[in-house]
Amino acid sequence: MQGKTEARKNASSALKISEALKDVDLYDLLGVTEETGSDEIKDQYRSLVLLHHPDKKIAKMDKCSEKEKKKIELEFVKIQEAYDILSCEDKRRKYDSSLDFDDSIPSNKIRTDTEFFDTFKEAFHRFSRWSEKKPVPCLGDENTPYAQVEKFYDFWTKFKSWRDPLQMMEMDEDKDSDDELFNLDDAECREERRWMERENQRMARAYEKEWMATISELVQRAEKSDPRIKAEKQRRKNLRDADKIAKQQEQKKLQEQKEAEEKKRREEEEKRAAEEAVKKQEEKAARELAKQAVKDARKQLRAAVQQKCPTFVCSHQLQTLCLELEKDALINLTNSILAASAPTGSTAEQCPATVLVHAEFTNIGITPAIPEQNELVTTCSTPQEVDFTPEQIAEIKERERLAEERRKKKEEAQRIQAEKDEVERKKREEEKKAKDAKARQAKFD
Repeated sequence: MQGKTEARKNASSALKISEALKDVDLYDLLGVTEETGSDEIKDQYRSLVLLHHPDKKIAKMDKCSEKEKKKIELEFVKIQEAYDILSCEDKRRKYDSSLDFDDSIPSNKIRTDTEFFDTFKEAFHRFSRWSEKKPVPCLGDENTPYAQVEKFYDFWTKFKSWRDPLQMMEMDEDKDSDDELFNLDDAECREERRWMERENQRMARAYEKEWMATISELVQRAEKSDPRIKAEKQRRKNLRDADKIAKQQEQKKLQEQKEAEEKKRREEEEKRAAEEAVKKQEEKAARELAKQAVKDARKQLRAAVQQKCPTFVCSHQLQTLCLELEKDALINLTNSILAASAPTGSTAEQCPATVLVHAEFTNIGITPAIPEQNELVTTCSTPQEVDFTPEQIAEIKERERLAEERRKKKEEAQRIQAEKDEVERKKREEEKKAKDAKARQAKFD
């Protein structure tokens, strides 16, 4: 319990040094330096004890006045107290924190690389004495690998200082009168002592914050002026710019390819549209030619019937036959009629051409009839030129309508099939384009 109380007291109060050691450098007194280790200090102390022990020193003197005796004893007491402070790590740190220290940091106005390394190397070396962690990395030079430069600044960014803020406050000559440390020995009770401890720690935190801000400012100024960091930032910027340019070029290339593909697609569509327009015109012309050919074939059939067997063929039945038969059938029938031999008698059965025509009537479901005088086939006979009964005209129109419907259905079926073929062709083209685009993308990736 007593040890804890003593530790709390040490953490909340400054180091107390006797009047005899005021303004005395304890390291010089013991003949050591600030870098000397604990073991070496202990060895040096033992040597000084043997050399300055009052009994031995007075014994060697012939006469020793009381004044000289007190001086020898005081010198020995100084050595003992100095060793008591420097042999204890906590007291030694408090004592070191009370020594004069140049806490100035270089300015931001660094003109050359040499000036940077000379100026900041000294500053970091000066502040490194307060580092909890050892060893402290060196600033290095312009040839230091950048990985070590990063480790250096990472170390100082996370720097932990052991400098005692209470001692800093005690030695500060510019502090306010309200910032005087409380002497714990003046406390009249335990509660007052603890209040004094808390107040001392509160004031110490302010000094510690200011101290760490100084170190942080040193690190920030060094990072801002370090030519190696500048070079690394420029290198990374160049890489980003190069990567950006490469991406822009790649995007431009892809855009050009896309535009070229789009242009090619439009040209193909325009070409296909032109071809379709030509094809439609050709199909229309072909249909017109086919219609005209059918009309010619019908006209030739009527002429052949009028020439070979006009008296045995009814004109309206012949008209129905002309509407029912296709062009090739009309031509074949016409050729057969023209090639038929002459009649051997006065009846229809004795006329080979009539037999052929009547057979065709039967094939399309018409019963051949012997025409009246006004129903005979003439060279120019058409449905408008022959006097038909209303029933015959209605029948002819109905057959014409049915024939036209069959023709339209056939053309519609051909058109639908052509559209299906076109859709299928476009689908295959789109699949091929998608496949080619995917292959190009995979090649770029």
